[in-house]
Amino acid sequence: MNKEIHPLKQAYYDIEIPKELAQAVQSGMERGRIQRKRMRTIKRWTTRIGVSTAVLFILLTLTVNTMPAFASSLKSIPGIGKLVQVLQFHNGSASGGSLQGAANIRHIQLEKEGAQESVILHFSEGSKPQKTASLFHVKISSYPSMMTFSMDARRFTAIDELKMLEQSQYIEDAYQIISMDDSLIRFNVVFNEAVKYEIKEYEEPAQVVITLQPMSTADLTQKPSMYSLRTVSAPYGESQGLFEEVLSDREGKRILKDEEGMFLVEAGLFHTRAEAEKSLQDIEEQLGMAKQFVIEERAFSQVPATIMASEN
Repeated sequence: MNKEIHPLKQAYYDIEIPKELAQAVQSGMERGRIQRKRMRTIKRWTTRIGVSTAVLFILLTLTVNTMPAFASSLKSIPGIGKLVQVLQFHNGSASGGSLQGAANIRHIQLEKEGAQESVILHFSEGSKPQKTASLFHVKISSYPSMMTFSMDARRFTAIDELKMLEQSQYIEDAYQIISMDDSLIRFNVVFNEAVKYEIKEYEEPAQVVITLQPMSTADLTQKPSMYSLRTVSAPYGESQGLFEEVLSDREGKRILKDEEGMFLVEAGLFHTRAEAEKSLQDIEEQLGMAKQFVIEERAFSQVPATIMASEN
């Protein structure tokens, strides 16, 4: 595996970085340094996360639906505290928790009961369980169907437990994505099919519970392919955060892992290749970065392909 990945890494490192990108990257890094010195506020935090595009939300309302109620389903899960809220999604996004300081995502738990599954996130501050959940944001997107979690935390001791989520019958992959802010932890949970979901926030102790169930046959419909405007694949690292910073004005941007375990930044999804090509032209005119991007046709549940710069 290492022998196969090495030439891919080398191809990536051989990419010529345009001067405009270098300038944008330097500007982004400087802004990042300044922001990390300021007190984080709820307004700044939620603004950074952004929201899903309207076209994605229309697709998601057809394919990923919230469940009406799961109050009784959590009785068998030990340690559940007081219910704070059931998250309400708007345009594919929802938030919860509050600013808590130096929090830690300390444990991830997977519970199964028949066709229903629950993923429980546990938090701590120092050596003690946290009473109230840290500020967090959840974004739903598709192609592939997934949730992106962004959490106000400085430590992620449960990171190795993300792999355990692949034992779920609904979860294809779960992995951390880069954050240029040292007080923001982010990770993706990718589904192998469309699912019904509900997310609840609890306190005393602080927990976030994601409950999953299969879609009914009546809700499943065939979805057409979409066209992804994305960067070439690269090893996990700051390059994804820098590209994301450069694309900060694009609401549909996201970081994804491809089929070979490399990473990429998606600038947007489009119904037609012509729309994707027009967006690529805009990126070239504004940033001079067209050589760093490719257009990929992708099915609804398809993981992004590994595409290196030499293939562009």
